[in-house]
Amino acid sequence: MWVNTVPTNLDGLERRFHCWRVRARRAAAGWAFRALPRLAGSALEIAAAKWEPAPTPHFFSTDVRQIDPTLNDDLLELYGRAGQVLANRFAFFNSPQAFDEGINWAPPQSPSWCAELHAFDYGLELACTFRISREDDYARQLRYLIAHWIASNPPGLGIGWQPHVVARRLRNWMLSADFARSDWDRDEEFGNLVAKSLGLQTAFLAGQFDSLPTPAARLDASRALLCAGRFFAGTKAREAYQMGFDLLASELAGARAEPWPHARLAKAQALMEWNLLSAGSADSTFLARELRAALDELEALLMPDGTLPLLGPEARLSQDELADLAALAAVRLESPAWKSVAGKLGILPYLYLGESGKARFESMQETVWAPQDHVNATAEILRVAGPQNSALVVSARLPASPEEHQDFTSYELTLNNYRVVVDSGGFAPEESEYFSRARAHNVLLVDGREPRWHCAESSARFDFQELPAGGSRLRMADPGFGFLGLPHERAWFRLENGAWVILDWLHGQGVHRCTNLLHFYPTLEIVAGDGRALAQSRACSFAVIPVGSAKPQASVSRGDHPQFPGWFSPEFGVRFPAAVLALDWAAVELPWLGGTLITSATDQPFRQLEIIPTEGRVRLEFSGKTYDLQMK
Repeated sequence: MWVNTVPTNLDGLERRFHCWRVRARRAAAGWAFRALPRLAGSALEIAAAKWEPAPTPHFFSTDVRQIDPTLNDDLLELYGRAGQVLANRFAFFNSPQAFDEGINWAPPQSPSWCAELHAFDYGLELACTFRISREDDYARQLRYLIAHWIASNPPGLGIGWQPHVVARRLRNWMLSADFARSDWDRDEEFGNLVAKSLGLQTAFLAGQFDSLPTPAARLDASRALLCAGRFFAGTKAREAYQMGFDLLASELAGARAEPWPHARLAKAQALMEWNLLSAGSADSTFLARELRAALDELEALLMPDGTLPLLGPEARLSQDELADLAALAAVRLESPAWKSVAGKLGILPYLYLGESGKARFESMQETVWAPQDHVNATAEILRVAGPQNSALVVSARLPASPEEHQDFTSYELTLNNYRVVVDSGGFAPEESEYFSRARAHNVLLVDGREPRWHCAESSARFDFQELPAGGSRLRMADPGFGFLGLPHERAWFRLENGAWVILDWLHGQGVHRCTNLLHFYPTLEIVAGDGRALAQSRACSFAVIPVGSAKPQASVSRGDHPQFPGWFSPEFGVRFPAAVLALDWAAVELPWLGGTLITSATDQPFRQLEIIPTEGRVRLEFSGKTYDLQMK
């Protein structure tokens, strides 16, 4: 039985947002678009007719009573997004588009923007809002959008029929059928229309496995087929489940899986959904084992604040998605550590798990998650943990081609739970030139030239060593300057007092110019002084102290700088000007050894005692202690 789950303390919430809930035009005027576009006698239509729908399945828990008052802010955001869709206003990648005369399924936007429109994530949010509020406006708009899409998008034509988009839309429509069942059951004609279209789309997707271009597309297809295995009946339902499972298993066994944070998040999300919707199946043991492994891989990337670094071509911080996944993981794995990462049981996890899952989550002991070192030989993103909520993550994946994201040896650094050195992120799905280039990351330039990586191998050669008194060293060989005939190595040293030293060691002969780039979190202002630079915000301050065989020239840039642009893009379509500190060692004779010491102890004395570039060795004194740092 479906019940209204709006908490009593939100009785006035809908009145506050009444201006956003504009009734959808033509939504109550009857269905103008009734007939499913037909391709008479086509193989696709014949195949689609074999997909017989079952009674609407329960993908989500039937035991949900009231959204916890602590989620009021989440509800407001959900209602706000759904209200915009009621008014035919959409925004993807932070690019808004309003449709005043009905939906245009081929708007003047980028292909990625149009793909989001056809994928219908907003449709699932409309259905979820209807499920919580019981207000007919949301269900009516959802029916209108689905019927309009069916009428306007003949099978096989346009962006809406790209296999990856079909997979996402299939899953969204099927899950929406559960949330909106009380509304759809009242309209048999609409139900038949949707069932026919879902059969057609599922048959189409089942024949397009070879056209799924990316791991994300294949994972989304597996999730869609999992839902189809529940939505349809008989032989076809079993076939859909098996196709989805085989596709998932094949992707998990892939020779070169993407290591990026967003890719690991997507894999863990897919496996979580398989575990939730396949409980009790013959594959449960395999799925549970793979889920644990995927969550371990994801945990190995987390920063001390429980968020993801921005390394990779589709970087985004993903706080909401990660929090929902962590909450589900806490209950499925009975893990207080994941509860700590989640912080709360969000709306979607509650709807999946119901009252029993909510009680299990709330009964778990409170704990504090803290990152540990993760530098195993198979990792392509490495994490070194430090004291007082500090950690460093390093990109150790060599790009296979110049077209891939050029961030090898780049890193992010968190000190005292504050983001300090950061990755620039990714501004658009159609990657802009700046965000994919090495210059947008924390790398070394030689003679003003960026490194070049053309390696068949995916993982770099590195070693990790614990040092006396609580320190450590991570060292990595970098072939990026092979085109200049110059071997390069980079090492990250964690000192026992919480400071970090990053050193570059360039071999070879001749006189060259070496430039070290550091990109900072956008709230930090950089003041380059004599002997050290100071990074300051209202909440914190950090010192950046040059180390090396010569004194560098320091310069600070921000935003659209002609030589060293500085931007921070935490999600697609959003960017903030961010400071870049360029330390330039001009006319140094090789071999050369240089870098930076980064510390929150801004007023502690520093002295470089000795540097021997031929041996890759530097002795320095900082905060009353002497360190002998060696590259080999």
